[in-house]
Amino acid sequence: MTGTKEEKREKMQEIMKQLEDGVAAVFTSDNYIRLLDMLSKFHSYSVNNCILILTQRPDATQVASYQTWKKVGCQVRKGEKGIKVLVPIPFKYQKERTTVDENGNDITETVEAQGLNFRVGYVFDASQVDGEIPTLAKELQDDPEYLQKAVDRIVNENEDISYDTTLKQGGANGYYRVDTKQIFLRPSMSSTQTLKTIIHEKAHSLLHNSEAKEVYTREAKEVQAESVAYCVSAAFGLDTSDYSFGYVAGWSSNRELKELKGSLAVIEKTARELMQWLATATDLQMVVAA
Repeated sequence: MTGTKEEKREKMQEIMKQLEDGVAAVFTSDNYIRLLDMLSKFHSYSVNNCILILTQRPDATQVASYQTWKKVGCQVRKGEKGIKVLVPIPFKYQKERTTVDENGNDITETVEAQGLNFRVGYVFDASQVDGEIPTLAKELQDDPEYLQKAVDRIVNENEDISYDTTLKQGGANGYYRVDTKQIFLRPSMSSTQTLKTIIHEKAHSLLHNSEAKEVYTREAKEVQAESVAYCVSAAFGLDTSDYSFGYVAGWSSNRELKELKGSLAVIEKTARELMQWLATATDLQMVVAA
């Protein structure tokens, strides 16, 4: 980013204000759903950058820097306005650290530490470039048999995931037992619903287990788990919106900015972890890349 130090500082203040406003606005139901879509599409981007992309170009589908587009044979069209994002800049520095030796004496030594600064960078959406857009990973088609194979593999290879024949249609689709750390599923669901339920309950197992440090209300737990399930499912080409959107409606009421940002960070981190878990546990492929 070119410009004087003062200009850079002003740009950073501007983008941070935009980020704060975006977080405050994102929990209206429509914006929240779009953010979940962003997190599923741009899973290599932080939640903060997904919010910035959403506020500047809500219809974005695939973003990359000018140089990245150039490397894959695409050219950003002249006059296109870049989407501002935060670019992390790691750095190393020396600091003093005091320890105590075996005789109880203080020892001061100089050690190398790592820090992180940010600068404002720019990315461009696929709609802003000319050239053949690289083919994304194989799209997961609506094929129940294919999905059922993935579900069967997960259940067969994970001792903590099984079916509970006492669960009936119209009741719970699954549940996570905190005491035994087991996930139970209702049998006879569609493969799409079963896979989504596995992800939902897996999110509970990561976020709401007996060792969890944070305490959430039941509503917050369900919204977190279903938000994660929606993000992960969408990343693998599964549309669970008819089921998932009912969970996230009304999430914005009576919540503070700090709480909202914390919830988004939790959802983002857990979704990333479960995307990797699902890719490893099955032969499914993510259909989007950024």
